[in-house]
Parts: sequence; structure tokens; C-alpha cells
Amino acid sequence: MYTTRCLKNLKKRCNKAALISAALLVILPLAAGCSSLEQKKTETAKWAVYWYLCGSNLESKRGAASADIEELLQVHLKDDVKVVVQTGGSMEWKRKDVSADKLCRFVYNKKGWKKAEELDAANMGAPETFTDFLNYCKKNHPAEHSMVILWNHGGGVLGGISYDETYGMDAIAVGELGNAFAQMETDSEEKPFDIIGFDACLMANLDTASAVSPYGDYMIASQELEPANGWNYTGLLQALAQNPDISPAELGQHICDSFMEDCQVKGTDGKATLSVLDLDKVQNLEKYYLEFGEKLLAQSLEDEQVFAYNARSAKQSEQYGGNSKEEGYTNMVDLGGMIQNAVELKEEEREILEQALKDSVLYQVKGPYRQYGGGISCYYPLDNALSNLFRFNQNSDLDSYKTLYQYQLAGQLNNLSLEYLKKMGLDVAPDGTGKITVDHLGLEQHSVQMKDASTMMLNLGSSASYLSEVSGYLAKVDFEQKTMTGIGRESSENADWKQGVFTDTFRDSWWYLDGHLVYLFHPEKQYDYCLYSVPIQLNGERAFIRVAVTEDDKAKILGIRYQIGEDGIADRQLAQLNPGDEVAVCLYQALLGAEDPGLKLTEQEPFVISGEPELKKAPLEDGFYAWMYDMTDYQGNYANSALVLYEVRNGKAKQIDN
Repeated sequence: MYTTRCLKNLKKRCNKAALISAALLVILPLAAGCSSLEQKKTETAKWAVYWYLCGSNLESKRGAASADIEELLQVHLKDDVKVVVQTGGSMEWKRKDVSADKLCRFVYNKKGWKKAEELDAANMGAPETFTDFLNYCKKNHPAEHSMVILWNHGGGVLGGISYDETYGMDAIAVGELGNAFAQMETDSEEKPFDIIGFDACLMANLDTASAVSPYGDYMIASQELEPANGWNYTGLLQALAQNPDISPAELGQHICDSFMEDCQVKGTDGKATLSVLDLDKVQNLEKYYLEFGEKLLAQSLEDEQVFAYNARSAKQSEQYGGNSKEEGYTNMVDLGGMIQNAVELKEEEREILEQALKDSVLYQVKGPYRQYGGGISCYYPLDNALSNLFRFNQNSDLDSYKTLYQYQLAGQLNNLSLEYLKKMGLDVAPDGTGKITVDHLGLEQHSVQMKDASTMMLNLGSSASYLSEVSGYLAKVDFEQKTMTGIGRESSENADWKQGVFTDTFRDSWWYLDGHLVYLFHPEKQYDYCLYSVPIQLNGERAFIRVAVTEDDKAKILGIRYQIGEDGIADRQLAQLNPGDEVAVCLYQALLGAEDPGLKLTEQEPFVISGEPELKKAPLEDGFYAWMYDMTDYQGNYANSALVLYEVRNGKAKQIDN
């Protein structure tokens, strides 16, 4: 009985199992499909950050890239967020898990920091290397929202991004950047990224924004040189970890705020900037700006004074990265300033351009000595160098400005410029027209009149219409040693450009660094402050003290910058003068009456910083001093006025006959 019952029950169970098996044959594929969808949904994070970390000499010298990775690792992530990092481009890495002779890829998520793969060494400054990284990220680490960050030096329009130290500091030029994005493998017609970010100097410019606008909704970058601390990656990741549903616009604002807060803590906020740009609106801004360039070009063919007016607009705008013969040139100026200062624009045209700029800049932060920037920069040939204009032509799509600046600097039009003029319906002689410069105007040794015992006046009349700048130059004269030592250059105090009259009062006091007379020149003058640079030798290396001077003659040392490299690299480091540093002030020196005066920056006797360094005004030392005017035209040629001599005794200055 027992055996029979067992067999019957077994048969029932077998039949039931068969039915269950049959049902599973139908259900399992559906279940598998559901499981696959659920798995895919789990793998697709809400936010992914793709970090192209080209360490360059920022890493090999100072470990800056490794420090930012450590900032990243301070935040514990959840399922919804991941970070994909590619390292390379540096001779040496401070982190042991990063190989300098390989490209390394890491993933950081809720499981922690893990190396995903190592690749053969490749040039991080090559567009194809960047494209390969983007394809890898999109294929292996998709997300609902994504942000790509390029971390490195930045060189603005003339330089580019991602300078690879292991490949001769080769970089992705702005002209190559858009093509690198365009080569991505994608079937979607939508923009592949929510945010394209540049943790680098000088990249918040119109040409860069235009190049990447088809591939992202927003762009985050700095107009100015970035301080060494760069973006705050702890702050960035905290925003994502705390709210994975954060919108791209909100995230952009948080990145800016956390960056500025970090700068304030570290004391590097003085000239710090960061902007969030709406890339759809940038395309509209570019359209109107191109039209402005066409207007300038048409007017310049009729009246060469337009070049001088435009040059003055650039001089009066915020300039980023130094822009002087001593420090080097980035040729990056504030686009908003160019619009605001443009005398050629009608009021309704100015309003259209200003509104287009306002619409393009979603959010920005700026330090106390960068309060007049509009959030986007543009190229202007402050250095008057055709070689850099050639680089601009390669990297920009702003055809009207390529032609305008070619005509301005060369005095004639090349074939490409002539073709552009023909396309625009404008006509000019094939060899262009002669330019009116200081040589044509005969301004060398122009007389200076004395309004009273201490007030000088330079009356240029209509000739001033062709000049971009009039500055005063102060020098100490030693008649016994037959030497002249230049100690400063700054814009004329009272400039009446309409009448061509410039008046200045002789300065019977000057600037001293811990009691040492300095040469001081101004890279920029704003309404309520001036920015100056002081050339020095700092521990044996040429450097420049950046100084902000307020209207009450109070000076604040912002930090130390180094010269801009010939390849356009602008250093992110903003160092400080520290006790123990050896400093030698550099002054311009020349021989009086010599056929070759040998004017050059010359190191003075070095001294050691013993405490908090101080730059302040004090009465000039006893002796003879010469004042002269520098007159610069829109091609960078200059002439000097006649000298006005003063004798200083016991802090009092008296004008004497030459």
C-alpha cells in the first residue's frame, strides 16, 4: 500500500513538475527580459562624470592632479552616481596606482576607487585620444546625465587644452576640440553631454564655447587664469551624492559656488572667475558678434580711426592672463567690455549684443578684482603679432574678425581676406591702404607743456584719434653715472580723447616692496581699482607680483604669477611671497647718450623676505627724475614725448629746465 501510494504521489508531482516546466518555458524568456531591463536600469546611473585628467607638469611638479583625486575620494557615492577617470600626460604621478608610462582608467562609485584598465601610452593632447575616452565612457558607463571635464593647463583661443608633458606639451587646439567631439560614435541626434567643463585657465571664451556648443547643453570654464586649487571636487561630488536628481543647471551653479568658497578659504579669490554658459544661447551671441565684426570691417575701409577706437575698447576692458611684453600675451579680453566700450555701436545694437551675452551666461562667480567681466572672453591682438593672429585664424570661425585684424596688423589684405570682402560685397584695393601710425603722425619728441609747477599737459589734437593708449613713464636719472632707471608706467590720469589732451601730475612718491624701490606697470585700469605687475626674480626665477591698488592708494598683493610660455601655456599656480624667499627687484636700466642704450630689465641687489611682505607708497629718494609720455598706435608702434625733468629733495619735487 505504502509503495503504491508513493508511486501515485510521485506521478502527481512529476505531472505537476511537467506543467511547471512547461509554464517556465513560456515565462522565463519574459522574466529574463524583465531582469535584463532591470539590470540595464541599474547599470545606467543618474549621473556620470567623465574626467579627462591630463596631469602635465602640474602633476609632476606639484602633485596637483593627485590632490584633486584625493578631494574626489572624500565623498561616499551611491548607486546613482559614478566617476570615470583617465590619467596620463605627466612624467611623474604622486599616486602609486597611476602609471606614468600608461594611460590608466579608473571608476569611482559606491564600491570605491578601482582601476578598470591600463592602455599603452598615448598623447593626451591628441584629439583622437580624447575621442577614444569619450567613446569608452558612453559605451561602458552610460548615465541619464553626463558631464565631461577636461583638467589641465588652458591657453585660451591661441593655446588649447590638455598639454601632454610626455609628448612635448602637445595640446588639443580649440580648432581641434569640436572635431574630437564630432568623431564620437553615437546614433542619437541629441547632444551627448549635459555639461562640458574646463578645469583650466582662460577657456571661457567665445571660440571654445562655439566649438563645443553642438555637443553639450552647458559649459563651465574660467575667463581668468585659474588659481592652483582649481575646482572643488569634494563640493562637486557632494552635490551629486546628496541629490542625484539635481539638474545640470543647478549642478553648474553649485560647482561655481563651491569653487569660489574654496578660493576664499585659500586666499586665491582675488581674480578668480568661473562661468556657466548656455551653449544654445551662445550660438545666437556668436551671430550678433560676427555682425558687429562686419560693421567694424566696413567702417575701417573708410576710416582707419576705427582700429584705434576698437583698440581702446580692448584696453579699457578686463584682460586675462597678464598681456604685457614683460609677462607675455594671451590676447584674451572680456567680450562684455568690448561691447560696452565700443563707440561704433548704436545704442539699439549695443542693447541687442548685451542681451545676447546676458542670455548666454547662466551663472558666474568672480573675485573682488574681477567685478567687471561679463562671463565670456574674446580674442583681441593686444600683442600686435601676426604669428598669434595666424593661430587665431586656425582656431576660430569668426571670419569677420580674422579679416579685420589681418587688415589692422599687416596694413594689407591677404587672399583669404580679399575673398571674404568680396563675399560680403565690400571693395578695397588689392594691396590695401597705407596705415596711419605714430611714424606718419610725427609724434616722436612731441612737446609737453606745463600747466603749473607740477602739472604736465600733452596736446595731440586730432592725432590722438589714431592712438590706442597714452601712458606716463617715470625714470630716475643719474647724470654722473650717465644712466636712466625706469621705475614705472601707467595710463594718463586725465585723458580727453575727443580733444586729444592728456594731463598728469608729477608723482613725488612711488612704490616700495619692503623698502625697495620697484618698477611697476599697469596691465589694467578699472573704475575703482587698478591692477599692477611688479617684475622680480623670485628664488632665481623671473616672476611677477600681481597687485590691486584701490582709489585710496591701498595696495593688496594678490600673489605671484610666472611668464606665459611661448606655446601659450598659462600657469595655474598663484604663489605667495613667504618668509625666507629671496627676491631681487627688476628695474629697467639704460645708458644716457649711448648709441645702444641697452634698455632692459635688470636685477637689483637681492634681499630676503622676513615677514608679511608689504608694498606701499613712500616719498621718492633724493635725485633727478624724468617724466615722459608713451604714445602707442593700434599696431603697437610707439613714440616718446620730450622729457620733463624734476629734482626731488627731502620728498619735495621741483621742475627744472632740461
